[in-house]
Amino acid sequence: DRGVVVGNPDLKPEVARTGDVGFRLALPALGRVVTGAGLEAAFFDNQIDDLIVLRLTTASVSKPENVSAAHVRGQEVVARARLWGRLGASVNYTHQDAQNVGDDPKARGQLPGLPADEAYARLDLDWSPAHPLPLGAWAAPLWPGRLFFDVDLIAGNVLNQAASQPDVPENANRRVGSRAYFGVGLELALPLPGVRLALEVKNAGDDHTRDVFGFPLPGRTLFATVSWGFRREAGSGR
Repeated sequence: DRGVVVGNPDLKPEVARTGDVGFRLALPALGRVVTGAGLEAAFFDNQIDDLIVLRLTTASVSKPENVSAAHVRGQEVVARARLWGRLGASVNYTHQDAQNVGDDPKARGQLPGLPADEAYARLDLDWSPAHPLPLGAWAAPLWPGRLFFDVDLIAGNVLNQAASQPDVPENANRRVGSRAYFGVGLELALPLPGVRLALEVKNAGDDHTRDVFGFPLPGRTLFATVSWGFRREAGSGR
């Protein structure tokens, strides 16, 4: 009964009726310039009874509670392609309308912890001895690797149901504002069998934001990872 999230033994199980429909389209290559291009789109519609949501009950404590009836619908679009065999690009956008449609009219509105919009984009630049960077002879002996950049844009969301009501005083509103996260990283295959080195900077813009549940997130963070992997040799049985 203490901590950032407290329990609720009175929760009811969720009962959901869900459906989605979509398509995936593989586009033809445009010579050696554009390959692996594709487009995906999907629409989803979920009606949930006794939906479990995490609500902010005080300034720093959240509690899971049931929403008698909820309706969550939206769409997602994904596009991806590779350019010149070494540059990969992908974009993902999701929109959802998540509403409390229960019996209590004072509780209706946007569901806590569910942003209406999110967009993500990523660029990858790969190189290897078979596909060296077009930077002259000095680039040929570079260790195989990948350089990437990504951005995650998330719309604001409410933390409790009162925040979605226009007649509630301002000091009762609990919201998380929109946020933008930028990241950059480098991965290298070291000249040792199965050993890779990865360096990544998350939240490169050093934005001091909060997650969808209001928890404060760290600013600019650097990760360094050394990994070793192995795989089974064909016909070896091990």
